[in-house]
Amino acid sequence: LVSQILGRLGNVAFALGLETDAEEYLTMALSGARALENLALVATILNDRGNVLASQKRYSEALGAFTESTVLGDAIGHHSLAVTALINAAWSSLLEGQLTASKDRLDLAFVQVNVLDDSHEKSQKLLSIGLAYDRLRQLLQPANLKMTGQSAEAFRSSAEMAHRIKDHRTASYGWGHLGHLYEEEGRIAEALELTRRAIHAAQQSVMPQSLYQWEWQAGRLLRVQGKRD
Repeated sequence: LVSQILGRLGNVAFALGLETDAEEYLTMALSGARALENLALVATILNDRGNVLASQKRYSEALGAFTESTVLGDAIGHHSLAVTALINAAWSSLLEGQLTASKDRLDLAFVQVNVLDDSHEKSQKLLSIGLAYDRLRQLLQPANLKMTGQSAEAFRSSAEMAHRIKDHRTASYGWGHLGHLYEEEGRIAEALELTRRAIHAAQQSVMPQSLYQWEWQAGRLLRVQGKRD
């Protein structure tokens, strides 16, 4: 119980931007969880600690935490956590400049995430995978075409699932990011249709923080079509 409380305190401190306090709480929580041999708690805290380390740009340490969390999560059957930690490891690899390693981790995460049951968490994981592929395709030019397809598939899967379970917020981001991907490819009519879906979903969930983004995107697309009014 003490380790759980410390872990939650660490996450609250992290959310408040108190990274030093967050790391201290999570380090104490991790020590207690290891002493109790509570593997599920250890795996959870490792992922949380990895997020703190990554925010401090300590990517090598973050990768160690995420990797151990992934291994433990798979070992105890907590596959959702294992996929989350694997995606986080992929992002840390990307930010550290280990682009091939990042892609390998993303490819594995993309396979494993599809085993999970439909949920808000799964649609969020797919969205994160899509964003990571999108970032990688801009950096790994020879593999650009393949990763464009992977990014599009992840965005579409996220949006369609979110729509099915009435998670309008995630659906908005999935459709919107897919629309932006098509915008960059010059597929203007398709991009506009997807952007309109994103706008509708954002309106349903009352999300001004994303609605402006998709309205702006729609404006760019309409301008390209010569519909300036």
